[in-house]
Amino acid sequence: MTDLSYLDGNMLDGPLREVFAVDLSATTGRCDTCGMTGPMAGLHVYSHAPGLVGRCPACSGVM
Repeated sequence: MTDLSYLDGNMLDGPLREVFAVDLSATTGRCDTCGMTGPMAGLHVYSHAPGLVGRCPACSGVM
């Protein structure tokens, strides 16, 4: 993957709040590709795709 600028996972708070009633930025997730666990706020979020794409900060796998 090319090195494109990204935002941190905190920017997902607004869009996810429309779907979920709780703050998900502190929620822990696990990458299916590399197995790394961490908070959703730590994701690399790319906003220049169609929609928002959250990727693992370790392996760039799509979360």
